[in-house]
Amino acid sequence: MLTVDLYPYQNGAVDSALEHGTLLVAFEMGTGKSVIALAIMEELIASGDAQTCFVVVPSSLKWQWAQQIARAVDVDTCSKTLTIDGVKQELTIPIDKHAIVIDGSKANRAKQYAFVKENQPDYIILGYENIVNDWNYVRRIKPDAIFLDEITAIKTFKAQRTRKIKRLTAPYR
Repeated sequence: MLTVDLYPYQNGAVDSALEHGTLLVAFEMGTGKSVIALAIMEELIASGDAQTCFVVVPSSLKWQWAQQIARAVDVDTCSKTLTIDGVKQELTIPIDKHAIVIDGSKANRAKQYAFVKENQPDYIILGYENIVNDWNYVRRIKPDAIFLDEITAIKTFKAQRTRKIKRLTAPYR
């Protein structure tokens, strides 16, 4: 359940996405596009139309997304200390049962994908590089919704990243 209030223009975007099953949100920076995406995904989860949602983002935003979910969605959270850009930070993020960030070494990511297969968390936060580097794992997960943040990351149609992203399918995108 979303724990933040939406502005009227955000409600319109959520309604449109739920009605059509797909939506490009091209609002200006700072207008709450992430909250719109979470509201859409939370509606889908609450209605039973979605169980697992991919959130595909630039690598530098993976942990920000985890923090955003912890702030805006009613989920159990935990604290995690990470070193980001050389700075140690204490983050509040959802427990893996609700949202898992695919990150770390190849062996660590393999364990995370095994967890995903067994537990089907609501949110799987992936970097665009995970789609390419971990394709054999990613393609086996059947998300019900896919959200792409910073969509310009797939602007070159012949690039491997773009081709693999386009192969991902879900009823809601």
